[in-house]
Amino acid sequence: MADEATKALTVEGLERLQYWLLTTRDNFDVGRFRESLPTVLRDSDGTSVVIESANEPFPYNAMFAWAIFEDEVELTVDYHTSGPDSHASDERHDTQTESLDAHEEGPEDLPCPEHLMSWLGGFFGSNSAPAHGHARYKYAGERKQAKFEMSLASELPPDTELYGVALRLRNAPNGITSVRVTRGLSDWYVEVIYDRDVVFAELDPIADAASLLPILDDFLTEKQR
Repeated sequence: MADEATKALTVEGLERLQYWLLTTRDNFDVGRFRESLPTVLRDSDGTSVVIESANEPFPYNAMFAWAIFEDEVELTVDYHTSGPDSHASDERHDTQTESLDAHEEGPEDLPCPEHLMSWLGGFFGSNSAPAHGHARYKYAGERKQAKFEMSLASELPPDTELYGVALRLRNAPNGITSVRVTRGLSDWYVEVIYDRDVVFAELDPIADAASLLPILDDFLTEKQR
């Protein structure tokens, strides 16, 4: 039973799922948001915290960052299987990262990662908001192969090799605007970039990541044995 629960809360290959939300202060209750933060963070206009998952079936920790400006509020939620390896380069603002444990809920605690997005929705003046998302998947090279030849019509510069492509999806199916496919030394990495309205009360990050999987079939396939 535990294995089935774990399987239901994971997506094959998913390493990282990121959401960026930018809203106005008129649509976000900054005062109530501050009151809901742990005391040591309430006066910060821009910082990030790593929240470790307390629920065993949900294997993703979350890096949660915010930046409060005069007219806007920028929020980032970054789900990852281990410590965020490159989030500093993804963020628009330098922040100090704290580490928090979500084993208990109370006035001094942030919610567990799986409830973080729905908790954030409680501070918005609307039940949904536009979000920019990135999802990264990893697959063993011995299992997968590209469905197209990665090559260029002209010669590459000396001592270089092509190991990935970035493709724009002109029709933006399911909100997906582009896909990046990279061949590492032993694994394939696929990053799906998309724009969608997040309905906070309904958002399930695992279901959201799973909904992107069909597009991967256009780029990778199982190797014939």
